[in-house]
Order: sequence, then structure tokens, then C-alpha cells
Amino acid sequence: MTINEERNHLISLGTDKMVKIWNMQSYTNIQTIVDKICYRPDDILSSMIFEPATNNILLCSRKINYWFFKTQEESKTSHDAPVAFALYNTEFENVVSGSDDGFIAVWDIENGRQLTKFGDAHGKDNKITAGTFDETQRRMVSAGSDGTVKIWNFSNGSSLKNLLSADGDPKVDKEVTSLLCVYDPDWKDEKNPKPSFFVAAGWEKRLRIW
Repeated sequence: MTINEERNHLISLGTDKMVKIWNMQSYTNIQTIVDKICYRPDDILSSMIFEPATNNILLCSRKINYWFFKTQEESKTSHDAPVAFALYNTEFENVVSGSDDGFIAVWDIENGRQLTKFGDAHGKDNKITAGTFDETQRRMVSAGSDGTVKIWNFSNGSSLKNLLSADGDPKVDKEVTSLLCVYDPDWKDEKNPKPSFFVAAGWEKRLRIW
């Protein structure tokens, strides 16, 4: 293992020649790199180091390989796949975006810097199709192409609850294309909690309300 201190990333190397980059604040995997080169005779990588001066990951077998690690400041696009949604959070003054490759990113609206990013939101090979916030703006709800709907703590990437899980059921295994949080902003009944609902719609031709 090695550390990119500037980006607060932990970089690990496995026996399967797979390099994973982790966000040390949210404990989430933000990138995976697979070395497909065959090194004879053992086909292993024996060591790794991150060189901050050149921004390279150095991998060693019988020779040294240089892998350039692109930082967020050098990236020309905010996501590597088409963006499915972008939401502005008035509570934290952040922008949250989700993309087709299953990544959700949180951005500082003042300077455009990426605050956190987590992937595999709806499982492998499933796109993110829609997103919304709850009435407090402290939770985010996302939908996937497999028909799943999940609630997230978007600030650290932790999954809080599954509202709808496909689980191979043909009745719900349809893409959700729209999410909405419905509530009354003028609710003033202190004896009763403010009612709020999540509404999902999609290719299964029905509305689901929680």
C-alpha cells in the first residue's frame, strides 16, 4: 500500500495485479486499475509506490512500470460516463451528480472542486437513471436501470436503505426514470410530523410511493 497525501487517497495492490484507489475519509473505492500485462515466469507485481512529484504510480515486477494518475484538477470532464442527473443542495450548498457508470459525485459550488465520489451505487453494470433529495436535503435518493431505488448519506457515500430492490422479480425489474420528493413546506402542526413521500416512475407503467 501507499498514500497520495495531497488527495487523501490510499492506494492498494492485490495479488491479482489489481490496483485500487480509496478515499480515506469515506472508505470508498473511487477507482480500480487492472494490469493486464503478463509478466513471465511468475506473473506477479511485487511492489508499488506513488511518486507525488511526477504524479505516477510505480509498479514493479521484473521491470518498473509507470502509471500516470490523473488528478481531479487535470480532468477535462466531471465524469467518465454520461451524467444522468445534477442536483443542487441548498442545505450544504453543494452540487451532487450521478453518471451512467454508477458513480455519484459531490461538488463544491464555490470553486468546482470534487469533495467526494463513490461508485457501484446500483451494482455492477447498472446505470444511475435518476436522483432527488429528501425534504431536509440531508439524504439523497437514487434510482438504477435495474429498477432499484436507494437512500444515501451522500456526504460520505454510505447506503442507508433500499426502498425498492429488483431481486430478480420481473414485476419490478424495470428502469426507474424519474424520482420526486413530495412534502408540504408550510406544514406547521407541531404535534404531528411533517408528511413526506418519495415517488418513483419508470418503464413498468406505474407510480410507486413511499
